[in-house]
Amino acid sequence: MTRESLREYQLIREEMRGVKDCMTNYVGYMLGGSGAAIFGFTALSISGVGYIGLAYSALMMSLLVSMVLLVIFYKFHSHNRYAGYCKLLSFEKFEYLATVRPVQLFTWETCLEMLRGAETKPNTLYEIVDRFDFFDSIRVELIKKLNDYLGPRNGKNLPQSAPADERGFWRGFKRLFLALLGQSKTISWGFPPYVVAVFFVLCTGFLAVGVYSTLVGVFGDVSKELFSNTSHKYILEGVTLLILIMQAFLWRLFCRRLQSLMEGSATVEAFFWLFLPIRASLLFSQNIAPQYPDITPQKKNDGIDGSNYSLKTDLT
Repeated sequence: MTRESLREYQLIREEMRGVKDCMTNYVGYMLGGSGAAIFGFTALSISGVGYIGLAYSALMMSLLVSMVLLVIFYKFHSHNRYAGYCKLLSFEKFEYLATVRPVQLFTWETCLEMLRGAETKPNTLYEIVDRFDFFDSIRVELIKKLNDYLGPRNGKNLPQSAPADERGFWRGFKRLFLALLGQSKTISWGFPPYVVAVFFVLCTGFLAVGVYSTLVGVFGDVSKELFSNTSHKYILEGVTLLILIMQAFLWRLFCRRLQSLMEGSATVEAFFWLFLPIRASLLFSQNIAPQYPDITPQKKNDGIDGSNYSLKTDLT
């Protein structure tokens, strides 16, 4: 890492700590709220409110758990994105192509904006790699990584499924199952599988209570007593079916995202490679030739004049 990037690195690390604290708080709030909800359900049963109130309450609670997890996945994604950028900064060294040197460099916001643009137009990163001779030493590896994490270059320049995320649902489901058994093994950040496992238990428990209460209320001996108005019965059935469909869709999405976070296109390693061409192109625009000695072959006679880092064209 260079001293010009140190302040930016420290700021990003602070943001990472904030994201981690936020996720920990969300999990704590959800566990506390779920405990309170269980006491509430018990009170509903004792007070004789019946299966209708219990069914609606439990179904809504299961949906709330999934909605909170949806937000937490966004935080997971942000954490890995920060970590990937920090990893890139830690690998980086500079050679200056001009005598004037910046005191500090801050490119995070611009890099993030360009990365978001590449998510909708993936050919953008391939075009950056094509424009710079600097990438020749790692071109094969870099193109391979972009293919894995963005999908191969396509003529229509449209987003597509990344090969790294193939069979994401089944792999994510397996990872979730192993986390439930306490046997999750990963070379990446191990926190997400266990958080998802906790939310799966909470969501499944509330959903089971809601569906059971619906079935007993609609088909049990108390059905006539509970539903003097038939339309109320149909409403409960419709709400239960709708939430079941929503939960199936959401948990399919969660399993895919879990796999993407752990081994797919949203890992720390993936963001490292996605940010690399973006960051390097921005540094060149400031007359700075970046070097990544731990991943690129060293060339002889690479002077400070940057003769071995010529541009093919301007980015503009």
